[in-house]
Amino acid sequence: MPEDVITNINANGIDQVAEEARLMGMDDEELLTLFVNQLVEAKTGVKDMSIELKEQIKGQLKERLEYELQKDLLMALPEEKLAEIEQMSENGVADTDEFGQVLEEAGIDIDAIMQKTLTRFKDEYLAQSNERVEA
Repeated sequence: MPEDVITNINANGIDQVAEEARLMGMDDEELLTLFVNQLVEAKTGVKDMSIELKEQIKGQLKERLEYELQKDLLMALPEEKLAEIEQMSENGVADTDEFGQVLEEAGIDIDAIMQKTLTRFKDEYLAQSNERVEA
């Protein structure tokens, strides 16, 4: 499974890939890192870059992906749950577990949102790559 996260997410869905990753001892953070690493390696022209530049690109890309995931999850929340998260954040008590609990309580399909975000992110990133190569 981890050998090709991108293909497996497209074919099997994020929920199955995440479950397989957990069975292999990976957490969500490691799965996102693997996804980003594979995206960078799939991008045309990256193979010739220095290791340092690749690592910088991977770090920046992962930050953007995490932002997009958080944004899409927050946008799916009803107003009252969004206000609850804002209140926790203002009080300095919001952490990942509490955020996840609010998402679950909201009844939104977290896996579907993540699947859509990861697929969109991948498509946009790889298309951007191809446009630069063709230009």
